Amino acid sequence: MTTGSLAAGQMYSEGTALMHKGEYAEAISTLTEAIGLNPNMVSAYRTRAECLRRIDRHAEAASDMKKAEDISRPHYSSVDVATYYDDDNVGAGRYILSFLLLGIPGLIIQYLMRRKGWGGVAVNAVLMVIVIILLAASGEA
Repeated sequence: MTTGSLAAGQMYSEGTALMHKGEYAEAISTLTEAIGLNPNMVSAYRTRAECLRRIDRHAEAASDMKKAEDISRPHYSSVDVATYYDDDNVGAGRYILSFLLLGIPGLIIQYLMRRKGWGGVAVNAVLMVIVIILLAASGEA
């Protein structure tokens, strides 16, 4: 650890203690010093955001939270980012199609696939088998 990161850690600890005492202005100042010493300290941004939120400085708090997220987000190529975050329009289309074909169970399946990480070929294959069975049962296939 460098001297700067040790000092930043100490400033962060002091800022957190001040926040817990309700001394938000002092905490914000101390956490700002910590961030100055270590601009990649995610916890300092998040703690400062909480202090800002508690004194109704919501825009600044949102900015700090975004900065913390940007720092902690893995660095991918632009193709990886598009794949990682998925296109919202495509995602919405999947939800609508699942609902139209399967109703509520379709929505549940899409939720599990997208939000709980149950994606992949196996879940898509099960979904397609269910669709085929339902279509065959209704006389459409």
